[in-house]
Amino acid sequence: MASQLERSIRAEQLRLLLRSPTPMIGSFITAVLVALLLWRDLDHRLVLGWAGALSLWTAIRGASWAAFQRRERSDEAVLALAVPVVLSLAISGFFWGLLFYALYAAPTPEVQLVVLVFIACMITGGAINYAAYLPAHDAFLSACILPMVVIAYRAGTRGSLMMCGALLIYNVLMMITARSSNRTIASMIRLQRENLALVGELRGAKEAAEHASRAKSEFVAAMSHELRTPLNAILGFSEVIRDALFQPLAAQYRDYAGDIHRAGQHLLRLINDVLDLSKIEAAHFTLYEETASLGEMVDDCSRLVAARAHARGIALELGIPADLPPIVVDRVRFKQIVLNLLSNAVKFSRDGGSVRVTAALAPAGGLLLRVADNGIGMEPKDIPVALAPFQQVSSGFSRHHEGTGLGLPLANKLTELHGGTLEVESAPGVGTTVTVRLPEERLVRPQRSRQLSVVSAQ
Repeated sequence: MASQLERSIRAEQLRLLLRSPTPMIGSFITAVLVALLLWRDLDHRLVLGWAGALSLWTAIRGASWAAFQRRERSDEAVLALAVPVVLSLAISGFFWGLLFYALYAAPTPEVQLVVLVFIACMITGGAINYAAYLPAHDAFLSACILPMVVIAYRAGTRGSLMMCGALLIYNVLMMITARSSNRTIASMIRLQRENLALVGELRGAKEAAEHASRAKSEFVAAMSHELRTPLNAILGFSEVIRDALFQPLAAQYRDYAGDIHRAGQHLLRLINDVLDLSKIEAAHFTLYEETASLGEMVDDCSRLVAARAHARGIALELGIPADLPPIVVDRVRFKQIVLNLLSNAVKFSRDGGSVRVTAALAPAGGLLLRVADNGIGMEPKDIPVALAPFQQVSSGFSRHHEGTGLGLPLANKLTELHGGTLEVESAPGVGTTVTVRLPEERLVRPQRSRQLSVVSAQ
């Protein structure tokens, strides 16, 4: 595995070397400028021979680079190009090293200085561009320095001999510097590859977790269906026994049958909630939308909790304006949202408290429905726990209340299916306010209806 990673890193270093045509373009332009500079002072045949050969070789390199870019290559295919690439850069370096001859052949110091600057620029630029792949860097630099050393040595002067030593030292220093840069590049590539591998593992783990979650949701949904069938039979038979449809029964047996019926209804509601959550998580939930009155739905839900609220002296206050526009929702599911919020508000209110339901148009558009109580409340940090399925806030008082922790999460999920949001504000001892925010497109505006009618008539 380690050797495979190292080969992959070397292949990526070679790709970096072949990624841009800039060195070849710069080499061609520089060769033309040098030829123009030396045209008057050197033999035209030498100038044309050097510039023409270098330009032709650069064109061959450019064609090879274009062929490489036209198709994607595997790491092995890229590494197979290493030797040709190294040789091509060595030849290019050799051409630039031959230019050192002009330093002795040029008649004026100004031309000699310009030639030296051109050579220095090409060596430095090549060293920087080719440091990503050390064999290519060393081949280019050595092939460039070698003819310069030979030319200086053959000159035989004291200064030229000192130039030989300086060039050799420069070659060594550049190679040392290149290795430092190459290690940095290799480390970055290794880190990138390791990050890609880690991302792949995380993606695989995420997909596996999502698959497991879907499988769990589908299993729970299937089991909920299987549980509802015998439970409906239990409810039916317990109702027959409770009402003594076939023969009189002792009052105690009728009470037992009533207890069984109530427990069965509670269990059926729980199974329905679990089934709804499973369907939502498995993306198998469908809304059957229609135009409905918010006030009527709130009235219906309030009647279902009125007896429980009255038994504990809790006042239900409804403040739904009569002029609110109708809304387009799944009537059954939206009533389930309201009923869950009302049931929670009554359950967690203190005896003698109050629950208030209000609605209003949002200033920024849409509709706001609020259910507020002055009950036990909870810490703000516990709100995410309350919104998570099967979780309950573990305050000392709230743990005395029965429940599975499905009411608020299911209301939240159903609100999101309607394109809205559910927000909870709470404080211990102060109470809880839950706000359901529906988007503007859920409102049926009278103006919009009239405009549609006019358009239809036209």
